[in-house]
Amino acid sequence: MVAPIPLPTVREMGRLALPLGTTLAAGALGLGRPARWARTSGVLSPLFPQLNADEVALLDFALVQASNPNLTLSRVVRELGRVGLSAIVIKGEVDNGARREAERSNLPLFALPEGADLPRTARAIIRLISDREAQEEAQAAALYRRLSQQVMSGAGLQGVVEDLHRLVGHLVEVSAAPGNLLARAGSTLPGSETVTQMLPIGESATATLTLCDIPEALDGFSRMALEQGAAALALELAKMEAVEAAREGVYGDFVATLLLGEEESVLLARARVADYPLEQVQWVVLGVAARDEATEEILRDWMRRAMVRAEAVGWHVRLHLGEIHLPLMAEAWQSTFVLAGGSAGWETGRSDFLSHLATDWSAPTMLSLAAGDPARGAEGLRHSLVQASDALVLGMRLLGEGGCYLHKEMGLYRLLRHLQGTEDLRQFLDSTLSTLEDYDREHATELLTTLQLLLEHGGNISATAKAMHLHRNSMAYRLERIRDIAGLDPTQPNDAFALRLALMLAPLR
Repeated sequence: MVAPIPLPTVREMGRLALPLGTTLAAGALGLGRPARWARTSGVLSPLFPQLNADEVALLDFALVQASNPNLTLSRVVRELGRVGLSAIVIKGEVDNGARREAERSNLPLFALPEGADLPRTARAIIRLISDREAQEEAQAAALYRRLSQQVMSGAGLQGVVEDLHRLVGHLVEVSAAPGNLLARAGSTLPGSETVTQMLPIGESATATLTLCDIPEALDGFSRMALEQGAAALALELAKMEAVEAAREGVYGDFVATLLLGEEESVLLARARVADYPLEQVQWVVLGVAARDEATEEILRDWMRRAMVRAEAVGWHVRLHLGEIHLPLMAEAWQSTFVLAGGSAGWETGRSDFLSHLATDWSAPTMLSLAAGDPARGAEGLRHSLVQASDALVLGMRLLGEGGCYLHKEMGLYRLLRHLQGTEDLRQFLDSTLSTLEDYDREHATELLTTLQLLLEHGGNISATAKAMHLHRNSMAYRLERIRDIAGLDPTQPNDAFALRLALMLAPLR
């Protein structure tokens, strides 16, 4: 004996057979009733001569009222409620009186969206009852068409997510990585559960579509919406990726023009194409991290979050990811340029923005940041870039990787930076510090440390001996050894100046 096909519930009917955009106006407590059949009304009296219990009544109330202007929807709902219907589906406006009558009898009352076809809706309900799989496929196709039309109309990622939320009623999120939310609509309820679907972004990266709601609300339609939503959102993400690639190409040309030092007219033309505001106050932030595939993707996510934060306070930001070879460093670094433009008022927030960029980095590899000074115009932008590059090299050489270095805080090193790696610097250090460095290395002594502390104490032997916990005679002996080995006397002004300058320049060799 063949088992009878289970009837769909009114809840399932509402989600799998009624047109997308249909709303439940009243009667939520009756959604668990079975839906046995569907019948439409005509301009008849009575309206439904063959209506039975557990059936669904579909009513075009405007047509009914045209033949009987005195008939109210609340009266129709009250009379139909006595039949023991599963639900009423209304084409037209549902008034508060009809809602009250439906709530009184726990009768689900649905309001169709504008333009819905009543006979077609009835056929969809009957198909769900008699051939559930076929109707689910039809509803899935309708859902995909609806969401893909949103994509093609330019609704954007957030617009598509909001429409999906309106259709399913769940919290909807799209995220590129944990903590990197791309779009969200709806709110989380206590005791919620989630269902997720992966979305491709480009060749290797992925995003995640998540629906979240209480367990009893996550049904077959939720799974369908997850699949069709993922397909439509993959289209949107692919479109976004293509637009971003084109924008990055244009912006890359602008950055390349900036780095190559081409004529100002060329830079201005590139800036117009890249929509970069050279006329505004601007500055350059340069960030570098060790180059590998994982770091590149982490940098991209970090850059997206940086742009969101900057634009939230009204800055016009352009980001570029590339590779850079820093002066006197053999290793190639993965780099990002952050060029920020805006009105003069935002300058006071630069320190906070840099601090956020540093603390927002969570990768195992260290990120080093450096910033030039604010400037205007093409030459000002070039100058700020040179300053950021200088500050980055100096900061990494003097203070180590993983810091945040400002050009304005580099002190005298800003003037001495261009001696780095030169033959003049090598000869100067050879004539001042090299012999002491060699002696310390060969004999495990601390003459260079002694010299540094002596200069910091203004050549005062007693103060230096106290700082080093040495007897004054021991300090005097070390001073004599420094004189003999270096050929310079740190207690004499000219020699002291030369030795102090050499200690400052030593990290630049």
